[in-house]
Amino acid sequence: MFICSELRARARQQLTVNYGVMLVVTLIASLLLGLANSTVVGLVLGGPITFGLSWCVLAMIRGNRVTLENLFCGFSDLGRTLLLGLMRSIFIFLWTLLFIIPGIIKSLEYSMAFHIMVDHPEMDWSQCLQESSRLTSGYKGDLFLLQLSFIGWYLLALLTCGIGMIFLAPYVEVTMGNAYEQLKAEDLAARRYACLLY
Repeated sequence: MFICSELRARARQQLTVNYGVMLVVTLIASLLLGLANSTVVGLVLGGPITFGLSWCVLAMIRGNRVTLENLFCGFSDLGRTLLLGLMRSIFIFLWTLLFIIPGIIKSLEYSMAFHIMVDHPEMDWSQCLQESSRLTSGYKGDLFLLQLSFIGWYLLALLTCGIGMIFLAPYVEVTMGNAYEQLKAEDLAARRYACLLY
């Protein structure tokens, strides 16, 4: 089970050291992903940039150095990152057609797919989606509450005509990265426990 306040506190602590670089990385990623939502060229940008953002977030959380160049590391494996971004978007869109709630559930279910691809370069796009689905099983409610816990910050950001989102984005991304790390740790603990039982 997630304790939202603990994950957010951990993110704030990590950002005290790395806020500048993460601010620049998330700002550029947001601009490029905004382009991805509005043009055909964006279909090529979406997956690799999201992968690069996930790579930067996990590297920072794990105490590694992050540079702006790391944001573009997804282009070195364009086939996998592009397909993951494209297929994830298609599946979420199709589930959204069944009313909004199934789309939200699928979005939460696939929310860790790029983090998984960062950790598992041997996996293809479908394996990353399947692993994200497995990893988030039983935790989608927790992930929803975690994202909902930022609602006050989002409202404040809207009061600044969206400018506040520039400063909020690193906080949200790093918090979700910490959620991924916790999901991994709990999954590993569950597997070890299962091994002890057999």
